[in-house]
Amino acid sequence: MIFTNKIMNFIAFQVSWLVCCMNATSQPWVGVILVAGWTLCLLVNNESWYVDLKLMLAAAMIGYVLDSTLVLLGVISFPPAASIGWPTTWWMVALWVNLAATLRYSLSWLLDHRHIAAILGSLAGPLAYYAGYKLDAISISAQPYALAIIGLEWLLAMPLLLWLATWLTMHQRRAAEAVLSR
Repeated sequence: MIFTNKIMNFIAFQVSWLVCCMNATSQPWVGVILVAGWTLCLLVNNESWYVDLKLMLAAAMIGYVLDSTLVLLGVISFPPAASIGWPTTWWMVALWVNLAATLRYSLSWLLDHRHIAAILGSLAGPLAYYAGYKLDAISISAQPYALAIIGLEWLLAMPLLLWLATWLTMHQRRAAEAVLSR
């Protein structure tokens, strides 16, 4: 239950992001294993583990589709050593899972503020990709244009993921209430 603590959750998120990016070209599986490990710890002894698991799986699928689209459009690419997976990489999908694991904990304050999340996503998303570029984990083509497209991706993705987190939580509560009312 340590990772449901907002501070520990945020630290795990940041450390995992950094490990994924720093190891992308040498040992890309290291970041994937770290994300899998800490998110598994989040799920253990967590009474709403099913909601978190569904959210993480949905984020993985959404991230795979969105980042694969960026790759296919030529907006981003990966160095050959970082390209485990196609069109996007496993470690990039792990970063989406990593983010999903924060939405109901360290980033829960955004659940009721999706408009703020959209703005933050449109700014923080491109910054994160640019930081990954600076760490040689990712290549960004035509940077100003590409960063704008990445910003649009995250302008849409953050509110979508937060809506999904809210919907899954509400659905779980309704199911629990239905069982209790029998």
